[in-house]
Amino acid sequence: MNNGRIIFTVESEIVIRPYHRGDREMVLNIAADTAFFGEPVEKFMEDRRIFLDAFYVYYTDKESEHCWVATHDENVIGFLTGCFDTRIQREYTAKVLEPQTFIRLLGGKYRIGKKFIRYLLRYFSTKLRSPKDDLDLSQYPAHFHINIVKEWRGYGIGRKLIESYLEQLRSAKIGGVHLQTTSYNKVALILYKNMGFELLQSTRSHLWEGHVNEPIYELTYGLKLYTG
Repeated sequence: MNNGRIIFTVESEIVIRPYHRGDREMVLNIAADTAFFGEPVEKFMEDRRIFLDAFYVYYTDKESEHCWVATHDENVIGFLTGCFDTRIQREYTAKVLEPQTFIRLLGGKYRIGKKFIRYLLRYFSTKLRSPKDDLDLSQYPAHFHINIVKEWRGYGIGRKLIESYLEQLRSAKIGGVHLQTTSYNKVALILYKNMGFELLQSTRSHLWEGHVNEPIYELTYGLKLYTG
């Protein structure tokens, strides 16, 4: 590591470094391009801006100091967006981002079609049917999301991004970190388990019925970091 950077070579040089403001567009594009189990968000909604405004701009605009990118020839090929205190992120999303997105929606700022309406109905139905989230955020306050461009998966980039973020968390003496994924992300699950993450919660999801031909479970994994 050199000045917050990790440089390693697979077929060519890949750099893991802290997120810069200039990375924003590339990071958001990757987030949208990989939102549906590694495929584009347009699989379940017509306008990717809804997804990004509601779920991702918190990390790039509000807590960017805890984000990391992987680059090749100065192009972002993967990223990790991190949050040190999930309670703050949830409150900001509920009070600021979701209302802003809803107002834009009513104002006709987004393209709305059958796919988005179907997704929205399933989203709220899943929320109502799901058991209460009882994750102990005092034990696992931090969380992260990680996405890699399809062509660059399998090179160990995800592990390097997570290791960089975990080092940052340990330096800040954050007690624990969690992540949320699904049972469909089978390759990613192997990585998380190999890095010491333990399954904390498993809940049947109805959100992707009709999209995926197998039962999907929402999974929460956690890792304890600091007990001092």
